Amino acid sequence: MTLTVRHGTMADYEALAVLYRQTDEYHARIEPRLMRVPDGPSRPPSLVQSVTDDPESALLVAEGAGGALLGTLIVRLSKPWSDPRSVPLQFAEVSDLVVTERAAHQCRQGVDGSGGGVGARARGRRPQPWPVRQQ
Repeated sequence: MTLTVRHGTMADYEALAVLYRQTDEYHARIEPRLMRVPDGPSRPPSLVQSVTDDPESALLVAEGAGGALLGTLIVRLSKPWSDPRSVPLQFAEVSDLVVTERAAHQCRQGVDGSGGGVGARARGRRPQPWPVRQQ
C-alpha cells in the first residue's frame, strides 16, 4: 500500500468529515451505552480550523494512491506542568486517531498479506522507554 503522510488543511475537511463519521458510527455500534452518532458533523469546520491555525498542534492525514484519505490524527504539544514538584517536561498528546477499515486491515495483515503487519511485529516485544530530551 502506498502511503503519504502530510499536514492536513481545510481543503481536506469533506474527506475528514467522512472519516470522522465512520469512527463515530463504529464507536456507537460497539458502545451504544456511551457513544452516539450526532445529527450533524461531530467535528465542525471551526474545530479543524483551530487545529490547523495552532502552531502547537498538527492535523496529520495519511493518503493512499490517488489521494484518498486513509487516516488522520491530531497532535498537540502540552504546556509544561506548573507544579513545583514536577520537572517541567513538554509532551505531545495524540487524539482523534482515525483509520479506514481497509487501511487498518492492511496494517494488521501486512502489505503482502503475510500477517506481518504493525501489530504482529510489535507482539512479544517489551515496551521501550521513549527518549527524553532535557532542555
